[in-house]
Amino acid sequence: MVYAQAMTGSEVPAPGPRAQAALAAAKKELAGIASRHKVSLDELMAEFRKMAPHPDFARIHAQARQQTFAAYYGEIRKVIKAWREEHYVLAMWTEAADDINSVSKKVAVVFEK
Repeated sequence: MVYAQAMTGSEVPAPGPRAQAALAAAKKELAGIASRHKVSLDELMAEFRKMAPHPDFARIHAQARQQTFAAYYGEIRKVIKAWREEHYVLAMWTEAADDINSVSKKVAVVFEK
């Protein structure tokens, strides 16, 4: 959400480390866009604010949400794979896919928004 809001010209707070990283990534991308169009970042942000609500917000938000889910589920797979390799005796009783589904169900409430 922070990434999507920043990409559409909003000044957003970034309270945690992940939000700060998302904000930094958005500002870096915006700086690249501004330099390609030979305007300052402040001018570009001012233009975005004039166009509010920005017509591309839904598209950018969907892309940012997809990237967030992909990163999150990638991390789940990595951790479960490492656990299964370390605890191979216990891992005999389940399949990796079942473990991933179990974790996904536990966090589904968080991602319903």
